[in-house]
Amino acid sequence: MGVLSGTWTVRRYQVVGTVPDAFRDAYAEALAAHAFRPGSARRTDTEGWVSIRDLLDTDFAVHDTWLYDHYAVFALRVDRKVVPARLVRALLAREVAAWCTEHDRPRCPRPVREEMKERIEIDLLSRSLPRVQVYEISWDLAGGWLLFHHHGEAANARFRTLFHRTFGLSLQPWTPLDLLAESAPHLVDPLLATGGTQLGGTP
Repeated sequence: MGVLSGTWTVRRYQVVGTVPDAFRDAYAEALAAHAFRPGSARRTDTEGWVSIRDLLDTDFAVHDTWLYDHYAVFALRVDRKVVPARLVRALLAREVAAWCTEHDRPRCPRPVREEMKERIEIDLLSRSLPRVQVYEISWDLAGGWLLFHHHGEAANARFRTLFHRTFGLSLQPWTPLDLLAESAPHLVDPLLATGGTQLGGTP
């Protein structure tokens, strides 16, 4: 739990858009509307918001559990189930052979084969446990910046999409040059003038 323990590996964003005055109730409803819910047997990936303290807690009605002064702290949970392709092929081959024997035909029709494969995959998904990942978020509502506690591109892309869907706000990645502009703005122009950095570009 990096936000609470102090161990941070983060990507920083500028939040683009206007936070409503009544953000407590508005965002509690928004988080609840996009909270994590277990997926169906047909889904390999399921995502949604959870409490930063408990990945099973999806209740955002109590503001004190996710809102600290003007900081919103919550987490993105992603459950992923993987269908073992090799096992699917083996089970499918057995079923196809049994069908051909039963119907005395040399080949199994494509629609029948596809139906068998889908049924096998659904059965395997329903009996498998997901890989659970939790990514922490700390959002300064007053300052307009946000920290997402993971560097991976896929996780960040998933987060930005769900964040926009939930709050109607966009996220602009911050570069090291943006941070330098805050702490030592007089160094930015000389650094860019050297032509030796692309830190000012859009990631």
